[in-house]
Amino acid sequence: MADAPARRRDFRVGPETVCGELVWQADFAPSQQWLFEAQGGALEFADGRAHIDCCQKRGATLWVRRQFPSDLIVEYAGTCYPPSTGRNFNCFFAARYADGRAIDAVPRSGAYQEYHEFDNYIFTLTQGHTRVRRDPGFVEMSELMVGAVDEHRYLVQIVKRGGRIQAVVDGRLFHDATDPDPHGAGWVGLRTWQTKMVYDHWAVYRPVPSLDVES
Repeated sequence: MADAPARRRDFRVGPETVCGELVWQADFAPSQQWLFEAQGGALEFADGRAHIDCCQKRGATLWVRRQFPSDLIVEYAGTCYPPSTGRNFNCFFAARYADGRAIDAVPRSGAYQEYHEFDNYIFTLTQGHTRVRRDPGFVEMSELMVGAVDEHRYLVQIVKRGGRIQAVVDGRLFHDATDPDPHGAGWVGLRTWQTKMVYDHWAVYRPVPSLDVES
């Protein structure tokens, strides 16, 4: 398991530095805080990690049962292993129902199309591309033709400030897009598909003023 993050730290986002204060960190231990939705895949918590195997079983999503602020920094790390074909390191954020229902109030099978029916954004890193999309509607906001490989630990950092969404993978800024009608506070969930995945880190921060800024 990765070392516990500092309560406040800086994130390098392209040419910018964004300071974040820790809101929540996953312990990857069995508890009622988790909501797992899968089309037949398996979830196991072991050795301080979350193991999801949905190879040949389509999609799986792991939510944490809580709402996060509208502006946030999501950081997670994972490694996929053979026989993965999807190699999906995906993430839902700012997820909510407009009518106020909680995410866990509506049963889902884990099928991908179900997630396009309510407010959220999804960052995807797959075997062939990376994208940011907005739901409902599955609207593409940004795309880059870069793919993931097996047995490499990817560190993903997603920064949302207002309608601006940036995604950094292994220190490289992949996406910088703006939604003129941004979603607000909501849930965060890790999503994968046709992948044997091991997550070893997941934390959420809120952007705060840098300690180095003079006032």
